[in-house]
Amino acid sequence: MLVEAKNHIVSALTAAGVPEKRVFDGAAALTDTKLVPRAVIHFRMADERIKADGMQVSWWLTDDLPRKRVYRRRLWRRELDVMIAVVGDSDAAVSDYISGFFSAVGYGFKDAQDNWVGIQAGQSEWHEDKAKTSKRTECILQITLSGGVYQDTEYALATELDETGEVEQ
Repeated sequence: MLVEAKNHIVSALTAAGVPEKRVFDGAAALTDTKLVPRAVIHFRMADERIKADGMQVSWWLTDDLPRKRVYRRRLWRRELDVMIAVVGDSDAAVSDYISGFFSAVGYGFKDAQDNWVGIQAGQSEWHEDKAKTSKRTECILQITLSGGVYQDTEYALATELDETGEVEQ
């Protein structure tokens, strides 16, 4: 989930206008005040939450014959907090980057195992550096990724009943 999440967030930030060479992973890039605009992605692995779930999340019918009904259950729920710092030279520029980011990131994405990973926005903090040499604005966004481990179970559909009341498939 982490690799797909990082790639999805980076592509959303580049679609918002932050150059891809200025999207960093980790807090080391926050100290360099010369790179504007830029974004820093920090996965808070210590706060990752994994818990048993068992909830049925969806169902569908197969296209192949004989048709079957497939139920998908989430066995384990996994939530991870991600902090994204977006730095720009003005409030308007940072606000445009954030609006572009949320329109590009969407509600979520599918990971490599074709499981849905939802994205939920959290808090944001605005900081402004009013130094005469480098005026910059920074916004720290918190988003939560919620995915999990899913299991698909197929059930045969009852097509007809014979004379004895038994199900024929």
